[in-house]
Amino acid sequence: LRDRENMTVYSDMKIIWGVGNLKNPAPDISVIENVRDPKRPRNSFSVPDEGVRPSFVLEVVSPRYRKADITEKPDIYRRAGVPEYVIIDPGLRDNEISYTLSGYRMIHGRYVEMTPDPRGRLHSVITGVRIGVSESGDRIVVYDAYTDEEILSDDERAEQEEKHAEQEKARAELA
Repeated sequence: LRDRENMTVYSDMKIIWGVGNLKNPAPDISVIENVRDPKRPRNSFSVPDEGVRPSFVLEVVSPRYRKADITEKPDIYRRAGVPEYVIIDPGLRDNEISYTLSGYRMIHGRYVEMTPDPRGRLHSVITGVRIGVSESGDRIVVYDAYTDEEILSDDERAEQEEKHAEQEKARAELA
C-alpha cells in the first residue's frame, strides 16, 4: 500500500475510538484511509481527533491474547465501524507452525465471515489484496487481488532483483 497516497498503515498503534466504554486495542496492522499528515509521529491514533477510522485491521493471534483476538476483538471492531477484520492464527501441527485465516466484513452494520476463494485466500476489498497461506502452511502469502501476483516483502524483492541481475550478467558473459 506504500504507493497509494490515501492509505496509511500502522503497526501496534493504539486506536482511541471515542465510543463509550469500547476498549482501545493496538491492532497488529491497521490501514486507515485519508489520514491528514500521515507522517506525523503518533503514540496513538484518536478517531475523533483525526476524523477517520481504520478501514482494515489485521491481528495475529498470540497465545497470551488468543481469546481477545478471536472472540472479543471482532465485536470491538464491529462496534467501532471497521469494515474489514482479518485474523491470522498460527497454530502447531506436527510440531510445525501452521497458519489458519479468518476474517469479517461489515455488511449492514453486522460482521459476516469472509468466504475464502477456491484457493483458500481471503479477499480484502479495502486493500486490494488476497491473503492466503502457503501450500505447506508455514507462511502467510499476500497476492495482488487483480493480477494474482505474489506481493513480496522488500527483502524478498531485493533478493529476487539480485538473482535477476546475476542471471543477466551470466547471460551477457556467455554472449
